[in-house]
Amino acid sequence: MDPQDNKQLALHKAISSHEQAVASLTDLMSGRSEGKYAAMLARIKENLRDLHAETETSSPGDHV
Repeated sequence: MDPQDNKQLALHKAISSHEQAVASLTDLMSGRSEGKYAAMLARIKENLRDLHAETETSSPGDHV
């Protein structure tokens, strides 16, 4: 694998992990007050947006 392929693979893995974290925190928050979980969820979603943006800029023709 060339370095670009490795970077794309790492970005896709990071995106998948962040999506799983969003789903888990959303489940955890159901029926509870938001509090600290809402703050964590907001940070994870922000990171996820950044990862998607990085994926788009690293390979303009290949979107996630």
